[in-house]
Amino acid sequence: MTSRICIRAIGLFMVAAVGCGREEAAVERKVDASSWPIRAAVRSNVSIADKLAGALADEPGNLFYSPLSIEAVTAILFAGAAGNTAAQLSVVLDAEGDPAALHEGLGALLKDLRREHSQYTLSLANRLWANPGLESSPAFSDTLRDQYDAPIVQLDFGADPTAALSQINGWVSDQTASKIPMLLKPAEITGNTVLAVVNALCFKADWAKAFDPSLTRSGSFYRADGSEVTVEMMSMQKSKLRTKLHEGARWLELPYRTGDVSFLVYTRENEGTEITSVQALQEELADVDLTEVVESLEEREVVVQMPRFSMRSRIELIPVFKELGVTDLFERGRANLANISRGGDLAIDVFVHEAAIWVDEQGTVAVAATAAVATRLGGSQPLRLDRPFLFMIRDNLTGAILFTGRVADPSVTAD
Repeated sequence: MTSRICIRAIGLFMVAAVGCGREEAAVERKVDASSWPIRAAVRSNVSIADKLAGALADEPGNLFYSPLSIEAVTAILFAGAAGNTAAQLSVVLDAEGDPAALHEGLGALLKDLRREHSQYTLSLANRLWANPGLESSPAFSDTLRDQYDAPIVQLDFGADPTAALSQINGWVSDQTASKIPMLLKPAEITGNTVLAVVNALCFKADWAKAFDPSLTRSGSFYRADGSEVTVEMMSMQKSKLRTKLHEGARWLELPYRTGDVSFLVYTRENEGTEITSVQALQEELADVDLTEVVESLEEREVVVQMPRFSMRSRIELIPVFKELGVTDLFERGRANLANISRGGDLAIDVFVHEAAIWVDEQGTVAVAATAAVATRLGGSQPLRLDRPFLFMIRDNLTGAILFTGRVADPSVTAD
């Protein structure tokens, strides 16, 4: 193994740490990882993570998101769905066999992951806002309460959409330490909105062995097209870390101080000027058994250099989920959310995810939030004339056109 690891393209994972040296004992975990409900929830998580990775593979540049946050909102929608809408969601969640186990396991996993610790904080919260009078099935309400700790909060969207938007965004901001201050945009909450399902999470952890800030230097990072950029490269002197080199591919695990989670890197140590793109790396990972890989890592004394970085991504999930086969949920007249609204007259019009991460010498801060917003079928939709348009003044009795015109720039006035 070379003494220097130059990370040119990074695949990011946060996984349970396995058998590596730690500066303090892991926080006690109560969840039974071998139980069927937990295994069902993790299987669902891996399934949706793999599907998202494939659907987003062609997205250019940096990308960061939380499969767990997206899974939580999708699972709540699944609990509220029926008919073909539920069937399509069950495929994405890999929950066709036992939906009850998914909800039980995911609920238990989310509860167990919540941590407040000196070197490890992971806050998770779910919330559902609904118009007064929205009548959900008792089974759905019980699932929200018992599994997802998601109270149904009454919110009159029609009376004051701006105030409703402010309340939801304010809650997300509070849950993410103000790092996602505006998950939903003004146009995404209207007087016709009747429901918003939201998840938010915030993660903060210190490295088991911090990078020495005095060793951080400007260095080169090589993009897939061969071009070179200058970044701040952090350095960690000789340390015992779990790693693996297999057929030119490098795996490296950087444990956090708590020991419960780790930062896992996958890259390719190319020769010469050849550099593997992140899209190609993603394709390589498609058939990898991550659990098997983590178990096969071996402790070695290494020197690590890694860029200090941060990134933020916002993903519009409706086209992504349509590509994955979930179509009815977003189509008026086909969406079936009968367990959320007994009238069965809702469709999801907004499905968004935002995530951000900061990695430095001390550790990692990562936040994410996901929101699904529904309007009632048949409700009027906002129409904004905020781009060039044509118009005419027409005599409705005879059909004669009295005037016609076009508006290219309304700031130019007649006076």
